[in-house]
Amino acid sequence: MLRIELFVILAVVISVNSFNIPFIEDVTLIAVSTSNSSIVNNLTCEECLCKALIYYSALNCFSNSTCQLFSTIPLTYRIQSTPGARLYFSQQTLPNVNQCCMPDLDFLLSKLRNATPIYVSIPNPRCLALDNHGYVVAIERSPAYIDRFNATNLTLISRTSIPISAQIWSLAFNNNAYYIGTDSNTIVVVDSNNLTMINTITSIYINNPRDIMFLDNGQTMVIASFGNNALLFFKQLDSTPGNYSYAYQKAVTHYPNPHGLWYVNDTFFYATVWYNNAVLSYTANSSDSTSWTETVTINAESIGSTAGGSHVIIDECGRSWFVLEQNGIEIYDTVGNLIGNFSLKTSYFFHLLITDNYVLYLTDTLTGHAMKIDPNIKC
Repeated sequence: MLRIELFVILAVVISVNSFNIPFIEDVTLIAVSTSNSSIVNNLTCEECLCKALIYYSALNCFSNSTCQLFSTIPLTYRIQSTPGARLYFSQQTLPNVNQCCMPDLDFLLSKLRNATPIYVSIPNPRCLALDNHGYVVAIERSPAYIDRFNATNLTLISRTSIPISAQIWSLAFNNNAYYIGTDSNTIVVVDSNNLTMINTITSIYINNPRDIMFLDNGQTMVIASFGNNALLFFKQLDSTPGNYSYAYQKAVTHYPNPHGLWYVNDTFFYATVWYNNAVLSYTANSSDSTSWTETVTINAESIGSTAGGSHVIIDECGRSWFVLEQNGIEIYDTVGNLIGNFSLKTSYFFHLLITDNYVLYLTDTLTGHAMKIDPNIKC
């Protein structure tokens, strides 16, 4: 079941250089889809506000001298409780109420099926990400490459070889760096600005890392460790990208082989399992504990072991888009009922991004492509 949190929010106004800037205490703005933000470190809230007044619409100010700047307020977002943080609206404009953009799923699927995809060839494609430049980023499994594309037309921006002999399995983006999981059981960290390797994370507990996500504003990294049926938690040692140390792990108990991860908030997230085609949810038993409760939220075992439960995305309507590779994408409501599906002939979807106005980006492992599908709707 999708976990929904509601907050009663009081906006306060402060004055900065004769400007009245509204802010909200102890919350942060979380984009649901498109990533249009950047992270800056070692700046006070006042220094971040000076940057934001001209170029940015909103900013999260954290207690550790870190700020997250949004060039525009996302169409779909969450307001998340974050003790010690502040959310500023630097253009003095509060966002519109975040509503379900497209409640009519049948209409949405019809628009997607009738859209003309844009394709780009990628050898051995795996995961996708959106970075601080607004690029769509993809990885090639073997040989190891990281590819960056213009999000509008999928024009290739750069194709960069990763100087490792291993195959690569997973990709995540955090704080101006790409985190890439390899079959040599390491996480390679690549600077998103100059595309150089800046760190390698190693641990005896990493075994076939299939996905990576971040909690607590990047202070905690979570790895889906496919080979030993565990979710691994690493703690950030300092602000240097990739400087993490193993902290603890949570065994995946209902089914083996965790694969995809989906962040909801710092105390709740989802994981998929590959062979049993299920989605599990994880709830922290307290905000500062290392204990998590695992629950089966979607069970698609009847599809068969060849499908492959690779990833799940929760849209702003609370629907789960479960990517099952050979069986396309199955869509479930908030209580786990199957309500729709999406597929293309001769395609095995592996990874999915849903951005504003339900523009989809997908990788296709059967034909070796990434694609963009724009249903041409406006929220």
